[in-house]
Amino acid sequence: MAPRRHTLEATTRTVIGKEVEKLRRAGQTPGIVYGPVIPTPIPVAVDAKTVQRMYTDFGSNLLINLTIDRATYTVYMRNVDHDRLRRNIRHIEFYAPNLRLAMTTDIPVVFLGEPGETRAVLTRGLERIAVQGLPDALPAVIEVDLSNLSAIGQAIHVSDLNLGDNVTVLSGSDELIVRLDAPQMVVAEEPETVAEAEEGELAADEGSAEEAAE
Repeated sequence: MAPRRHTLEATTRTVIGKEVEKLRRAGQTPGIVYGPVIPTPIPVAVDAKTVQRMYTDFGSNLLINLTIDRATYTVYMRNVDHDRLRRNIRHIEFYAPNLRLAMTTDIPVVFLGEPGETRAVLTRGLERIAVQGLPDALPAVIEVDLSNLSAIGQAIHVSDLNLGDNVTVLSGSDELIVRLDAPQMVVAEEPETVAEAEEGELAADEGSAEEAAE
């Protein structure tokens, strides 16, 4: 089943240069649409809160139906420029691929649920999986259910993923995604005996007396 597409409305943008700050103050994010199916790049503006939420929740691999005036383009988010302090998006590029040609990309791993063994430590492996397929077939994220892990030593590898017949996984099949490991035991230092404590105090007192005598 093809991933569900999200929708986003955009307006053509005539404002350029320093004037785009007015757009940002009005709650709009400037951007541009380009790609093999776009004859000429299209400057656009989109709602800042909506595009920020999409990028935060799904990242750059989210397939979007971007509506510009009366036309709709299928796009990905690319080259997202963030404000260094507030981390909000200042400018964004929308790439419109040829949906009939396979593409290669890295899909982020997202963990869901909790492991059945609560005492275990999660050891994480790959954070992104390299895949290839038609844009319509590629998921925005790869969800990994941790509730499938119930005992120490159990693991999920790339070979355990099921992304469908239309997606080719390029990462090594034996690559680790996540594993349940036993918690490391912390050995506490043995407390000193009463005799050792008294000897230490006596030595300290003798040292103080000698210093006073000098």
